[in-house]
Amino acid sequence: MVSALLDVFVGLLLAIVVLATDPVLNLRDDAGPRPLPYEVAPCRKGTIIECGIFKVPLDWHEPSVGNGSIVFARYPAANQTARKGTVFLHTGVSSWFSPDRAPQVDLGRQAGALYTRLNGEYDLVMWIPRGRGVPGISIPGMLSCFADSVDKSDYYQDMTERWSESPPGWDGATFEWTRQQTVDDALLFHQIQERVVISCLETADDQGQGGMLRYVGTAATVRDLVAMADAFDGPDAPIRFWGAQPGSLVGSYLQKLFPERAGRLVMDDPIDPIAYNAVPSYLTWQTAIAIANNTVATLEESCASDELADCSFPSGPPRPDMEFLGLSVRLLRQDLMGWRNQPFLDLLNSRYHQFYDAVRKDEKDTQNWQTFEEHTERLNRYPVHDPAALGLGDMPIICGDALDEHSDNKTLLAAVETVLTESLHSVPLLMPSAFPSWRFLCHLWPIRAIERISFSEPQEQKPVQETLVLLRKLDPWNYPRVSDSAARELWPDAHVFSDLEFGQYMFDHNNCNLDLIANFLANGTVPEEAFPCQDGDERRHPSQIPHTRHRRAH
Repeated sequence: MVSALLDVFVGLLLAIVVLATDPVLNLRDDAGPRPLPYEVAPCRKGTIIECGIFKVPLDWHEPSVGNGSIVFARYPAANQTARKGTVFLHTGVSSWFSPDRAPQVDLGRQAGALYTRLNGEYDLVMWIPRGRGVPGISIPGMLSCFADSVDKSDYYQDMTERWSESPPGWDGATFEWTRQQTVDDALLFHQIQERVVISCLETADDQGQGGMLRYVGTAATVRDLVAMADAFDGPDAPIRFWGAQPGSLVGSYLQKLFPERAGRLVMDDPIDPIAYNAVPSYLTWQTAIAIANNTVATLEESCASDELADCSFPSGPPRPDMEFLGLSVRLLRQDLMGWRNQPFLDLLNSRYHQFYDAVRKDEKDTQNWQTFEEHTERLNRYPVHDPAALGLGDMPIICGDALDEHSDNKTLLAAVETVLTESLHSVPLLMPSAFPSWRFLCHLWPIRAIERISFSEPQEQKPVQETLVLLRKLDPWNYPRVSDSAARELWPDAHVFSDLEFGQYMFDHNNCNLDLIANFLANGTVPEEAFPCQDGDERRHPSQIPHTRHRRAH
């Protein structure tokens, strides 16, 4: 599935490259009284979805610094003269496959159901935020630290020889560890990653990208969003937005920075904005891996019981499916872990083998027939030619948002090393050993965004329209999880619905959830019941869910 999506991405990206070099190609007639800050064309022949480049200043507070550009995709309303506005969407999970991932891929997969429920009356827009995307097209784009995998391999090998007297513990070609990691390995790897950050920044300066890194951050991304809304819908139009999990941060920042423009916002399984940028990232990682590992353990317990109906992730199929479970664990590894092992090391992980056996205890209820060895091989398959592997992933964005300043004092480094030591073998259902991915190493990243936002202070002005907060059942992606009580404190005037099931990844929700979201975005209505999608409603056809259950939000 991953390789197929990446193949699609490569093909669709060509449309953006052509658009960037020939901005008058097949442009839709969006003529107005003044030149528009964007260009748009069909992503490819025969598709309704459009690809565009939107021009933005690098620094919204000092336009003389220079200009940037962001890539967006738009699913246009059926009738442009009668369209009711735009709904902006942000999954927040592009790093699952690649930070380079084109927005039209997700829009093409996910937009149809929402588009239909909104009667084709709204444009649907997704975009690549600052700090992601192809450098030179997305500006600021993704940070690239190495020319290719060989360059990266040579650098790591050189660093290992400088910092360690023992032979390297990983395969130089694949960067997979060839032996079980020890505490000393973790501490050494931490030192090497610190040197990689320094080298990456030097490379960025040489490429002329270093000066743009301070203009990466969620506050700047929200200002880009508001500029798109101004251009698409008008300068006074309320902004409709649906953000899921990390994507909900865009909604939180929008409410904080532009409460007068915050229209109907759907915060779908949101993460805590206070914990996001106020808690040191290495502590956030320790909490996140514990949540993910404990969720997998809960699944194992359900599968070991006689209640097979409960033997699945809330986001998965109703019966255990080793392919889906393998994908879930693999994506968690990619998001949370900064290293990986050769498959034979995973085969030695008796704890995960126990999990596998629990799920597979009744073979007639599984959809995929494979041995533990085959399953383990699949766990170790990562996307090939992933541009993120040559950079630092989301580190510039997430660490740029951090409120704590960069510091290399000995007390901080000692605290980080304590967490690395304590957590090394703490999550065996995810990996035999653990080390944080780049976005949890903000103490190594010296750059902070020129505009950072604190959510600890109370909101001075209320958003002009109401907010819908949806809280999901226990899911491995809920980190840092927002409880029902915390959600009501963070969004005191919002409509909060909890204990909902989460659909397949990236907005692929079930009928009841989609109806709940679409009715709110279009009409401002919410269900009367406290638990509108229980007792099987999640899988019911939308025509079977009475519309009389809804009340209008004021």
